[in-house]
Amino acid sequence: MSSLNTLLDRAQSFAPEYAVRMSNHLPMALVALYALGASDEQMERGFTNASRRLERAPPETPPAAEWRSFRGQPDAFAAMRARFIREITGHGASAALRAALPSLIDGAGGNAFHGLIRTALAVTANHDHELASGLAHWACAHMPLETSQPVTESSATSSDVRRWLAELGLATAGWKSNADLISDRMRLYSEIGAFQRHCKRLAVGDSSLRELASIALQHYLRSRNFTVLHLITGTHAMRILTPYFDDPLIAVRHYAVAFAAGIAASGIDAEAAALPVTLKSWETLKNIACNADDEHVIKLIYASQEEFRVTGDDRYRAAASLVAQ
Repeated sequence: MSSLNTLLDRAQSFAPEYAVRMSNHLPMALVALYALGASDEQMERGFTNASRRLERAPPETPPAAEWRSFRGQPDAFAAMRARFIREITGHGASAALRAALPSLIDGAGGNAFHGLIRTALAVTANHDHELASGLAHWACAHMPLETSQPVTESSATSSDVRRWLAELGLATAGWKSNADLISDRMRLYSEIGAFQRHCKRLAVGDSSLRELASIALQHYLRSRNFTVLHLITGTHAMRILTPYFDDPLIAVRHYAVAFAAGIAASGIDAEAAALPVTLKSWETLKNIACNADDEHVIKLIYASQEEFRVTGDDRYRAAASLVAQ
């Protein structure tokens, strides 16, 4: 992975966000391109393309003494990244993840799930400094949506999550927001009393994450919606990270809350018919991704391929074909 490692090293010179809270997709796109079989020339082109709009990383600072107190503060990125580098260097990536993730997962939806996704792809790349950057980005964007203490135990089946989402949709019918950013719409949705009351009814089980993935696919194939795209890549990221939680069900429950807010923020018609799509082969899709200028196209094709490998669900090929149209 020398070519990927070299580019990820170079990518550390950029800030996690640019312009008005837009996420830096460069390192995530690099991991995806490498996994999709991009050539060195394509990787370098992807680096150049994605980095044009980025801002320089803030100057290095001493590690934060207690990073959790700085969650939700973008200006603390350098101090938190330095702290995570210390933790990873001293205790190893796995131990650092197990220690940090329980304090991050309740804010998984921050910056449209990008901290979550960046962290998961850093795990896939096995790149310690990129992992530190992913965790620090997640901490900076940390956005808890639930105001009450959640239930910590559950024995629900996957169908309960689908029913819970449907009932929540009915309880908040008519809500919409014109806020520009996905995360702002999610936060505004979470302030509805009906949302908070409904959260107390949420229970998850061992198959709930897979059910959420299926729901995200279903909605994307009906809408080709940009916000829903993040629910597919976000659920893929959750599958990568759940082994690092001592209690994965608590993690999935927090993610389901953010997922529900993401559905509302998308503004989709949940009952719409599936869009027409011409299925492409995986080889064709990988070629499209490796030559794409849009990092979201790259990431969705990558996540879809990886989830197809695990599940065999050909709807992932349909989703990848739809984003490539």
